[in-house]
Amino acid sequence: MEVGVCGETAGDLDYAVVLLGLGLDELSMSASMINRVKDRIRNISYEKAAAITKKVFETGTADEAAAILKGELY
Repeated sequence: MEVGVCGETAGDLDYAVVLLGLGLDELSMSASMINRVKDRIRNISYEKAAAITKKVFETGTADEAAAILKGELY
């Protein structure tokens, strides 16, 4: 079974990494975000995305999750 997500979350540079780490097969977003998201996910391995996603899900707050994403991706 393939799993995908569409909307603003799929087009968010940080959340796209989390969705990749969850193993989603397809991301659908506004045309203006396609190239930027492609660049982001081309530059990260699935293993790295999965490790980041695991850390994000182990946090207690949204602020902690955002800090992990910023620390890992920027």
